[in-house]
Amino acid sequence: MSNSVQNPIVRPIFQLKVFHIDFFQINNPKLLEIEHAVKLINVNDLPIIFNTNANVRFFDNEKVLQCNLKVNVDTNVKGPPINLATIEVSFDFEIQNHMDFKDGNVTLFPSDFLAHLSNISMSTTRGLLASKFSTTYLQNLIMPIVWNTSAQIKAPDKKPTTKKKKLKN
Repeated sequence: MSNSVQNPIVRPIFQLKVFHIDFFQINNPKLLEIEHAVKLINVNDLPIIFNTNANVRFFDNEKVLQCNLKVNVDTNVKGPPINLATIEVSFDFEIQNHMDFKDGNVTLFPSDFLAHLSNISMSTTRGLLASKFSTTYLQNLIMPIVWNTSAQIKAPDKKPTTKKKKLKN
């Protein structure tokens, strides 16, 4: 038995402050331009690629950790990939005990915590896509579950944005 006292693990305390869709668009690629082509093409038979990009930034003065996601839904029937849809979503998490993770002028959150917030954001975006696709020719597409096991934090280059952009369908 050891007589040493171990430091308790400090876990970030957070809540989702706000999330918003920054951009959403469903494209009608050339192969779907014919008026009734939607009925002729079974999207379930197309090779679908979900390209995801996520970044996490912390805004110290606002205690906000922002996770930005972009998902491109592409297919490559013949030739180069064709973009079917794109969504960009921002999630602002308020980190209530962010001072516990300060090391001088730097805030260092555990990588598994950043991955956890990224996974929450990705799962929410997955649901948003299902909802947005529900009345379109992409209604049978379901984004696979994507688990981020590591996340990197980027230095903020601007304040978190809460401005909503116009949505396109």
